Amino acid sequence: MATDNETVLVLDADAVMLPEGIVERTSIAVQGSIIAGVGSRTDIARRFALAEHLDLSGHVLMPGFVNAHQHGSGLTSIQLGNPDDHLESWLLRWRKRNALSPFATTAFSAMEMAANGVTAAIQANTPYATGDFEGEIRSFARAYSSVGLRAMIGIGARDRGEIVYPTEHQDGFLASLPEDLRRLIGNPNFSPYAGDAADTIAVMERMQHEHRNETLLSFAYAPAGPQWVSDEMWTELAADAAARDLAIHTHAVESCAQAQAAKELYPNGFLAHFEELGILSNRLALAHAVWLTDDDVRIAAANGVNLVRNAGSNLRLRCGAPPLARYLAAGVNVALGSDSMTLNEDEDFFCELRLAANLARSPMWDGPDPLDARGMLRISTEAGARAFLLGDTIGAIESGRQADIIAVSLGRVCNPYLDPDTDLASAIYARAKGSDVRLTMVAGRVIYRDGRFPLLDRQAIVDALVEEAKAARIDNIDTQRAVEELVQRAAAFYKTRHTRLADFH
Repeated sequence: MATDNETVLVLDADAVMLPEGIVERTSIAVQGSIIAGVGSRTDIARRFALAEHLDLSGHVLMPGFVNAHQHGSGLTSIQLGNPDDHLESWLLRWRKRNALSPFATTAFSAMEMAANGVTAAIQANTPYATGDFEGEIRSFARAYSSVGLRAMIGIGARDRGEIVYPTEHQDGFLASLPEDLRRLIGNPNFSPYAGDAADTIAVMERMQHEHRNETLLSFAYAPAGPQWVSDEMWTELAADAAARDLAIHTHAVESCAQAQAAKELYPNGFLAHFEELGILSNRLALAHAVWLTDDDVRIAAANGVNLVRNAGSNLRLRCGAPPLARYLAAGVNVALGSDSMTLNEDEDFFCELRLAANLARSPMWDGPDPLDARGMLRISTEAGARAFLLGDTIGAIESGRQADIIAVSLGRVCNPYLDPDTDLASAIYARAKGSDVRLTMVAGRVIYRDGRFPLLDRQAIVDALVEEAKAARIDNIDTQRAVEELVQRAAAFYKTRHTRLADFH
């Protein structure tokens, strides 16, 4: 909370994007971490006569974007030598290289997000298999804190096999492999996480205690996904999440292969099964959720479950495009995430938002209306805030909320000409890019401005990341060939289980 003796900073811009729309010549007063007032320039100047002023002429002030699903991956998979493919093939190909340092890659990712207007980010389960799972979580926390980004860090969990899914088919698949591939795999049930549910809960307790005074950090349970987690683990983690009022963040029916696995594991529907287990609530977020059935959508809406759209990633990893308009029409809270794998190979949230919105456009004359500027604002801010369990705290510019604010230059948006009949908010969402973000403020503190990060040495992190990327290479030709053979055999396994897309929707 702000106190009376804290300095007030007034942001003076050409316009402010409020929940009801854009208001021109409006100022925002920030006191401590809180928005202390929003109003006309003259009104704010009168109310806060002793305040410092930051001139942001030529800019629009907006609530910071909430990246509701990403992995803290500073370098893209293309940069690391892993080409786009089916999700399952792409995952297996990571065996061609060792993992990077959790700190450097996450810090670089956080900087990239901040530079593109993201003020809050949910990091999904991201194990690095270092053998020190808790150390990895601490590295994530240190990285986000060093940049100053608001972050919810997922504490991952898994207790079912990972080579192919569902696990019931894994033994047969492994038995079909030659000895050299079985040696490459090693223990197929190895988990890079903490262990069972009790072990995971113990990690949560320690992380919450260690970071209890860090107001920008929170933690969520992040079970890997339905095909990777048993009912017993789901129910134990969900019960603890309910007791502590924690979020649960998971991947769900991202690809056709995962949808097929869910169909086998949960013949009556995976969300119907989860409803029977009692684990559905507004604290649960399902990332991707490409292949939800009509019943799944109805159940998600009835239970307040959050869905997170990852447009670029879903296209690149051949997962498809979920019917976003249908999800929204059903009343589901849909947020947006970059998945650290956007269509443009960057963290440009404006571009990813446009991609998601345009993929939701129906070609039918009687189809649902496309997302307008208000809808795009909501899925990129307010809906993500709900998945963050901070729906009344971030996600909008209103007095009393946290001052998570970005300033976006209107130069590209309005020049060389913008017709007076064009709504400014619509023009921003149609034309702005992440590079137009000139200032990013989190909890009243500027963490990015005009290409600079005042809280840390960007170049030192970049240098460390590059050296680690080089060191993580595995140049052994036999290993490279073995991994590729494993990928092809797994692809053949999934092809034999192919089901028509129409069976899923």
